Amino acid sequence: MNRLEREGVRNVLFTDCLRQRDENVKKIVPLVTELIESGSRFHREEVCDRPVIYLLDTPGVLPPKIENIETGMKLASCGTILDHLVGEDIIADYLLFSLNRLERFSYVEKYNLEEPCDDIQHVLKSIAVKLGKTKRVKAITGVGNITVQMPDYSAAAYDFIRAFRKGELGKVMLD
Repeated sequence: MNRLEREGVRNVLFTDCLRQRDENVKKIVPLVTELIESGSRFHREEVCDRPVIYLLDTPGVLPPKIENIETGMKLASCGTILDHLVGEDIIADYLLFSLNRLERFSYVEKYNLEEPCDDIQHVLKSIAVKLGKTKRVKAITGVGNITVQMPDYSAAAYDFIRAFRKGELGKVMLD
């Protein structure tokens, strides 16, 4: 525990509850259990009942640290950063760039494109048309306002990202 504290991991407890040999562990486990059960800060989920095993999320144990934009985009592509914080269109553009760089062109067949493309707007338009995703937009003209159907680029980007995350665009290693 002292070594972990020196390394900056203070709020982590490692224990084998079935073979508690250390008297200090025997004393602290009930206290930690009580704290976790009564604290609203901890999110726990029972994943097994024989033996009882909980999955515990302790917010703030290690501070988030994203080294650079490339790492951030890889994390966003995998869904570990909320999409709206980065922008679905930006994530989709990064995924298209990555797929092309890795020569993974399965998106061409999935979305009925003629050939690989590095223009995200073209790809998203094709996806929206294929899926029938459109939205009504008012256009101001010299004659008056008219409503037109436009491809829904947001819905297309969402579908492209979802397909990547589900593995429908093939197995891809971003690192």
